[in-house]
Parts: sequence; C-alpha cells; structure tokens
Amino acid sequence: MTALWRKYKEFSGCLVRGTVAISNPQSPELHLSCAAYLTAQVEAPHFGLVQSYDGAGISAGLLHNILVGPRDLSQGSLGKLTRRVLDAIGGSSAFNHELAVKGWTLGTDGTFISKGAAVSGAALRDWVAPPGGKVPKSGPEWDQAAKMASIFHDIFSDPNGFAAQERYAMEWLAAGNRQAELAVYRKFSGRADLASPMTLTMAATAPIKLPPDIHVAMCVYHSFSVNSPVSAAKGLAACPLDVAPTDFAKKLIRELGTNCLDKWRDEPGNGDNRYDRTRVALWKRPDLFPGGQALMPKDLA
Repeated sequence: MTALWRKYKEFSGCLVRGTVAISNPQSPELHLSCAAYLTAQVEAPHFGLVQSYDGAGISAGLLHNILVGPRDLSQGSLGKLTRRVLDAIGGSSAFNHELAVKGWTLGTDGTFISKGAAVSGAALRDWVAPPGGKVPKSGPEWDQAAKMASIFHDIFSDPNGFAAQERYAMEWLAAGNRQAELAVYRKFSGRADLASPMTLTMAATAPIKLPPDIHVAMCVYHSFSVNSPVSAAKGLAACPLDVAPTDFAKKLIRELGTNCLDKWRDEPGNGDNRYDRTRVALWKRPDLFPGGQALMPKDLA
C-alpha cells in the first residue's frame, strides 16, 4: 500500500489505489446490484480505493462516500458505511486505536461521537487530512493523513466487507430521486404495487423483472445520478413513460449524454466525459447489460 500526494483546487491529501478489482456485481441477477457495479467502474473500480485530497476529509466505498461535506463541514455518509463494513469484518484494531486516541466513538448509526455530541466536521477533517484538508507533501501532517488513509484502505479492502459495501451502495442509489424512479419501475415492471426501488434488490430467487432495455438505461441513470442527482433527475423528467421500453431507454440515455452537465456530454470517439467512461464500462459486460451497445452508442448523433 502506497499513499500518493494529490491536489484538487485548494485542497490536497492522499490517494491510495485499491488492489482488488470490483470485477462483478455481488448479485448479477438483481438490477440495483448491476447498477452499483456499473457506477463503481466510474467512481471507484477497486475495493480499498480511498482519497483525502478534495476537501471532504476522506472518501471510500463503491460510490466514494465522503466523511465530511466540504461546503458545510457536516458529517457525511462515510461514517455510516464504515460502521456497516466494520460490523461485517469484525472490527479494526487500528481504527479503534485511533478513535481512542481522540476520545471518540463511532455509534451504531455511523455518527462519530465525542462526549455525547457529534464530532464536528472540521475536527474529522483535521483527523484524516490535516490541516483543514490541505495536507503538505511531507512532515507530521502528511504522516497522519497517510496513516489514516492506510487504515481506511485496509478496512475497505477486507473481502468480508465487500457485500456490505455493495449493499450500502444499492441503498444509496435507491434513496435518490425515489418517486420519479418508482414511476419508471412500476410502469415497465408491470408492478403498480412496487413500494420502493429497494424492492428490486430483494427476493434474489425470484427478482422483479425489468425489460432489458429499461434495466440498462436505469443502470446508466443511476451511474450518472451519483455525480449530480439534480442533473440526472432533470434527464429522467424529460422522458415520457407512455412509450415502448426501447424508446424510453434511448431517450433517457440521450438526455444524460447531451442535455445535462457539460462534463457528462458525449464527445466524438472515446472522451473523458461521464458518458464515454460509463459507456466503455457498459460495453465490456454485455452479459450484465444486454443490448447496451445499441442503446449507448459510441457517438450520439
């Protein structure tokens, strides 16, 4: 494990590359398991990949869940995910030691606590990326950041926690633009009684079936939504439901790749935009995303 120094805007810190590729969804028969897998290929394609250089304290997991909100310094979702993973792997003595040094605990709900109150985001960021998310290239502050990056890397590299990481990612995706997504799933699954997108993760022996084109398009949608929920919701809202599944799927993918964020938009050939990066990952797995090449072409005309 090697911690690399990286800088992003005014922030800096560590990057630790994961060593175990996320090569398959945990449950390939389930829609949201495939969606989490596809999203991870763009966000964090290796278990144990962590970074602390973007002002968010530190991030880990399939969707790069953050420890601290860089704008308001609120506690982010990484505490909740870390709690899940620690419970799955049986804990981490190194992590517990670092908490004890600070006099903190990580609650069952994933909140970092000090003397009965939530630890401030500023204190959390100084714990993993001192000072203030602007880690120097060397010295004691770099040593502290590198140590914490190594500890989080070890936690998220433990195979016993891989399923917990994916499960959390699935829940995260299902909790987003819930009502609009439900409308799509209800319409095209023929299940008007569907109560939650998370229902699509249950009953693995008899999962709720979606038309293949809807499965592919909604996996792409979820992959985009992690990057910008508002923009993804805008793309979804532009797609009428009273059309054939293939027409809906093509429309949704086109909206995401042409009419949302500049950094998402398709470029000729293989660009570094969200569309092309997602497309490349999708094309590699026709077994998971049947018909993907037709739905998500190399170049949107």
